[in-house]
Amino acid sequence: NLTVITINEAIFGFEKKWRKEFLTELVKRKYPVNFMTQTRLDIIDEEDIELLSKINFFICFGVESLSKEVLGAMQKTNDPDRYIKKCKENLNLLKKYNIPRQIYLLLGHPGETDQTLRETYNNLKQFLDKDIYIEIFFYFYSLPNFINNYEYYNKKYGSLIQGNLKWWKGYHSISEVRYVPSSGKNELFDDAYKEYMNRIKYWGHRYYAFKKRFSIVPIIKRAKTLPEQQGALG
Repeated sequence: NLTVITINEAIFGFEKKWRKEFLTELVKRKYPVNFMTQTRLDIIDEEDIELLSKINFFICFGVESLSKEVLGAMQKTNDPDRYIKKCKENLNLLKKYNIPRQIYLLLGHPGETDQTLRETYNNLKQFLDKDIYIEIFFYFYSLPNFINNYEYYNKKYGSLIQGNLKWWKGYHSISEVRYVPSSGKNELFDDAYKEYMNRIKYWGHRYYAFKKRFSIVPIIKRAKTLPEQQGALG
């Protein structure tokens, strides 16, 4: 029997009018299945979240970072302050309406430091409970965006590469290339790399407790049995 329908869109419901019409129709039809999709956390509002609460929905959000510096570096938004504020408001609403939710974080983008990782964690920590799931991804420095802009990242953030930047030319493997998203002035690569690995290990451990370990069906079923959360939105 069909139990889950996955809506494979990079940004589900990006067009506001369509999104609201679609969710409203799903509520009316009362399909006896579960739904899963992914979208941006900053494009939805309370009306959407209330509609989602009336459907068996598990939704993933590509938040990536909640550090103003990193959000600017990755060009996630033109207004990092507004983005962070909106994400926090919607995380509060998702908790209020008991929507099963997962957040994707991207660690290690050029410009990432211990300070930016801590900023993301501090902006998230009030929402870290047993009803939220965190999936961590690491910046893939072998892609054209980094390779083509390496000189810029190196100059602005101290991003470093050890190995052949164009590793695919010749008999090379990406595993032979080591990467550091930021470094201090005149800092040796090995020192910066060791610090970065320790940093990633530490923050990965902090988020590990929130990794999704079950299928979405029991997660949604559990959420539907919870009383609606009370409290002022911050």
